[in-house]
Amino acid sequence: GLFIEKGIKLLKEGGRLVFIVPCTFMILDEFSKLRSFLAKTGEVKIYYLGEKVFDKNVTVCILVVTKDRRLKGRLGLYEVKDLKDIVTWYEKEGWAGEIIRFENEETRKFEENKPLLQDLFEFHFAARSIEYYRSPEVSREPKPGYVCVLKGDNLHQNWIDYENCYTNLWVPKSSVGKFRWFYTIPHIVVGHTKGGRIVAAVDERCYPWREEIHLIPKVPLSIDEMRRIAEYLNLDEVQKYVKILYKEITPHITITQLRILPILGEYMKYIKREV
Repeated sequence: GLFIEKGIKLLKEGGRLVFIVPCTFMILDEFSKLRSFLAKTGEVKIYYLGEKVFDKNVTVCILVVTKDRRLKGRLGLYEVKDLKDIVTWYEKEGWAGEIIRFENEETRKFEENKPLLQDLFEFHFAARSIEYYRSPEVSREPKPGYVCVLKGDNLHQNWIDYENCYTNLWVPKSSVGKFRWFYTIPHIVVGHTKGGRIVAAVDERCYPWREEIHLIPKVPLSIDEMRRIAEYLNLDEVQKYVKILYKEITPHITITQLRILPILGEYMKYIKREV
């Protein structure tokens, strides 16, 4: 990000910067300041190349930035199938640095007149590994009254494996709230690194976690209501929607992606309370 910013600052007004860069800046939260900077600089065009350039594990794009304040907020997104086939996804104005998605009629129709996850939930990251390693309460072997610290390997669509302890870390059940307050209440857990797929389940037993994203209801929800929402998040149609929007840009699901994920109207009937 700093290299791109430095290059743009060296440009004269009306100058153009052309870089081949990893596509992760398009959607990851840590690049929000870079996207905002690009939006204020001038016209931004992104040509998505995918994994076919350098390495199958790295998706790249051509970033073209024209330094012209009269053009700020202009964004064009294109996909290069081959040198003779360049698809225009969209060209728009008013971009302010939001995440860059491959929106089309299908995704817009899916989103139409639907509430978002952020209307119902707060979003939190799990405690980091170092927090457990430094805690005197953590044991490297199971003990009476202790529970396993769970991680991504324990999380599956609609169920959680409480039996296997892949972290080899255990903490007193009475102390789980010291690591994160929301470990003490049932809530939805969504995988952070699941190959770009949504993997969600309800943690009904209130275990501590070392990874993943945790969705805490803004209003009181029953276990059954949260199960229904988790089941919805795991549906094939939701996976397809996410795949279209974000392609193979990153194996991560971010909090921002989850916040703006629409919930089908039919699932709102399980939310009896006004949000």
